[in-house]
Amino acid sequence: MTQNKNLVSAFRPQTAGAISYAPLGTKVPTNAIDELDTKFVKLGYISEDGMTKSYDFDSDTEKAWGGDVINNIFNGKTSTFEFKLVELLNSEVNKAVFGGKNVTGDLENGLVVKDTNTEPESFAWVVDMIGKNGVLVRIVIPSASITDMDDTTYATSESAGYDITITPQANAEGVTNITYIQKPKTVAAENAPVASTGGETHNV
Repeated sequence: MTQNKNLVSAFRPQTAGAISYAPLGTKVPTNAIDELDTKFVKLGYISEDGMTKSYDFDSDTEKAWGGDVINNIFNGKTSTFEFKLVELLNSEVNKAVFGGKNVTGDLENGLVVKDTNTEPESFAWVVDMIGKNGVLVRIVIPSASITDMDDTTYATSESAGYDITITPQANAEGVTNITYIQKPKTVAAENAPVASTGGETHNV
């Protein structure tokens, strides 16, 4: 394969928001273009740093007498996703971070967020992005919970937010997350002419 600069891409979020979450067990998409299940809720703006996917490899290197490497022993790999949710006043953002049972009310009548010392709730997550030439990129994480959270700074010089890290759990096949990449579909013009073998033109 020759070099192709059109296959190099930066990524921006979908207009309506890149990251969505839903209750565990919600039907997840199997491509980059289908509409999400209605149970998925978008979590609004993400900080300008975007999202970082990290890997942690657990492996041991075995050496022979004399120092030669003779074997790499793979013990497992963990992938994590880090991003900062900056819509701190959004009730759904707070539910995703602290759990639905710990968030009540609304902005109009008063929003109550309880920060408890309980195990973080697992959710299904979807990340929708747009690459070069409008190519759609979707990362599907069927099950993940928050495993780390940075400090939240309340100041006049920056937007407060929840900088969280989620860690996916593997399914029965060992899959933790799936990335779908696809060009957007184009809709053919209505009543476009279709040529026939008889030389006539017919409309559909």
